[in-house]
Amino acid sequence: MATRTPSRELVPAWRVLARWAIPIMMTCSYCFLAYAADTTSAAKGWMFGGLFFVLVLWFIFRRITAEASLARALAVGDTQSLRMLVDEQLARRQSREVRARFLVYRGLAHELDGDWSGVEAALDEAGDPGDARLARLAAAARVAAFVETGDAARAREVFEAELAASRAVIGGPRDLGGPTDLIVRLAEGRLAFAEHAGELATSLLARIVDDVRAGSAMRATAHRYLARLAADRGDREAAARHTAAAAKLAQNEPVTASPS
Repeated sequence: MATRTPSRELVPAWRVLARWAIPIMMTCSYCFLAYAADTTSAAKGWMFGGLFFVLVLWFIFRRITAEASLARALAVGDTQSLRMLVDEQLARRQSREVRARFLVYRGLAHELDGDWSGVEAALDEAGDPGDARLARLAAAARVAAFVETGDAARAREVFEAELAASRAVIGGPRDLGGPTDLIVRLAEGRLAFAEHAGELATSLLARIVDDVRAGSAMRATAHRYLARLAADRGDREAAARHTAAAAKLAQNEPVTASPS
């Protein structure tokens, strides 16, 4: 049975409702409670203090869920949701520092779509996102754009300037925190591919495929490069296997990792 999705006209209205329905209902409830309560003004003041505390918690929760939604859309390669979330945030953000974070996500959405000129434009507009993880993601996206447009020299410059210091030692302790070493490893694998260092590229990318922390989008990218490496060395069977695995991951289907 086909899944029915909300129309584009309904999505903005639904998002506004999801953001403001609870604060409005809570405010109305507290106002009615204060009006109906047979108590002192001081007690009513405490009631509204409680309302303020609840609203603070709600907007903190909304901010956390927004960041989590962006991270999930990026991890699974859902560019449509990623673009929609970014556009929604940028439409109501005025501060350059805050907008920079979401412009980086826009650049990452362009990377997932293979729009390399769009990657450069979005990241140039973003500038410094003020967040170490997003800065690494932006640098990795620039490396990808230069690799895919045939400029391995500039890809190397970006990698050495912004990612080399965070390089994880292959087989060594993971001391970078979270999936940071995966971001660096994928960028290095792409760079090794561009510089025709096939053995190094295969080693780096295969570790991403087998790492449970890697999202499906990252693993699909690694599989695509492994397919190209296999094709370059004439291994059609491995190339077909990696291509099929990348296609399944792009559809968010489970894939059993296989050695390169």
